[in-house]
This record gives sequence, C-alpha cells and structure tokens, in this order.
Amino acid sequence: MNSSKATVLCVDDEVNILNTLKRVLRKEGYRLATATSAGEALEMLSREKVQVIICDQRMPEMDGVTLLKKVREEYPQIIRIILTGFIDVDTMKDAVNQGHIFKFLLKPWDDDDLILEIRQALKQYELLEANRRLNKKVMLQNDEFKRFNEHLESLVRERTEEIVIRNKALELAQAVLTDLPIPIAGVDSEGMVVMTNHALDRMFAGIVEFQVGRMIDDYFIREISQYLHHVLSGHAEADMKLCSIGGLYFTIHCVPLSGNFKGRGMVLSFSPGKK
Repeated sequence: MNSSKATVLCVDDEVNILNTLKRVLRKEGYRLATATSAGEALEMLSREKVQVIICDQRMPEMDGVTLLKKVREEYPQIIRIILTGFIDVDTMKDAVNQGHIFKFLLKPWDDDDLILEIRQALKQYELLEANRRLNKKVMLQNDEFKRFNEHLESLVRERTEEIVIRNKALELAQAVLTDLPIPIAGVDSEGMVVMTNHALDRMFAGIVEFQVGRMIDDYFIREISQYLHHVLSGHAEADMKLCSIGGLYFTIHCVPLSGNFKGRGMVLSFSPGKK
C-alpha cells in the first residue's frame, strides 16, 4: 500500500501526545486523523476509512482495550495498536484477548520503533486485505461454479428424462412394428436388412428367413436387387409387382425414409400376389 494513501487514527485524551504523534508520523506521508476520546474515534471511523488505529489505554469514558474491542467488532480489518505508560499484565492480557491488538507499545516510545511498527501494521493490513479479496474471489467463483453445476445437473436431468422417454418410445415403436400385421422389412442405405417383423416371418415361413445384418442381394434375384438399389438412390416410392421367392409371388412396396433420415434407408412392405 502506498503510505500516502494510508490513514492512521491516533486516539489520546492528551492533546500534546497527539501533537507528538503527528510530528513523528508526518514525514512518513500518512494521512493522520486524531481523536481525543473513544466516542469521537468511533464517530470518525463511521465516516472515514482507516487502516491503523493507535489508541491510548487510559482515557476517560472508555479505556483503550474497550475501544479496540468495539473497533474489532465493527471494523475487524483495521490494525489495532495500543499505547500505555503503565506495565499491567492484566491489561495486556485483556488487550490481546478482547481487542486482538497487533502491538502493545509503552510510553515513552522510541520514534524509530514507532514508525517501524506502523509500517509493519500497514503491511499486515495489506496482507489481510489481499487475503479478503482472494477469499471473496474464491467465494464468487464457488458461487458461479455452484450455479454452473446446478444448471448442468438440471440439463442432465432434462436430457436423462428425454432419453428415457425416447427409449420408451423406441421400444414401443419397435414392438408395434414387430407385431404389425403387414409384412415389413427395414433396409439401410447400403441395402442391409436392419429390421423385420413377425408378419414377414409368417409370410415366408418355410421358404426363406429374412435375417437382420444380411444384404437384400442375398434374398432376391439380380433384377429385383438392382431395382431396390435404384429406389434407394432415387428416394421415391415405388412398387415392384410379381416378384417371387421359392414359388411365392408377391408385390414389394418401397418407401424411402424422409426427414432427418432421408437417404439413409427405406421400408419394404410385402403383399401376396398371383402370377
């Protein structure tokens, strides 16, 4: 912290002590504020930002330990230093336990030591402020991360529900197609059989068994296979009548897939026919 931007508040009921502190600290470039009572000091703190407070222990109305305890409660970031002309173990203990003071200095003080202690106090203030800023940043990042996780979890739940619904729909669609009374087979863009149903199995029972994973070329003569591939590449519905396998005559109705699946296959439906 730039010393010219730091404010040091000196509190003492003796004006000559305050004047001496001003003289000692003026050359350091600090902004000096003074108060002759605890009440005046608290009022000043309510409207000004202070980094270090130097407080006399023995003052009327409120002693230094009590004042610094209030300062710690209301302005915990301020570094607290207490001055006293008396060595009192109990007072020192109270100052540490209640006021959490940074230093306990005796009167009369050594000017160089006082200046050094205030420099150290400002370094301590800067470290604590940096730590507070870091903690605040971490908290903000944690909040942001928490919101991101909550949003992600919400998306996952939505997608999971959507996938469950789609899977159920696909299972139901597969069941419907399997039990559909019309003989059908699904063929991909390469001519491979990708689905069949019970009606197709019954229609060709004892003649041929359509199997998923085999090519349509395995079941039909060359002319029929070529025609089916032509329909696949042309993406238009077509019928091929009087086809036969093992003496069974039938008509194939070819319906290419549409929408997002256009060009990716077709549905073949079969109906009995006579020569």
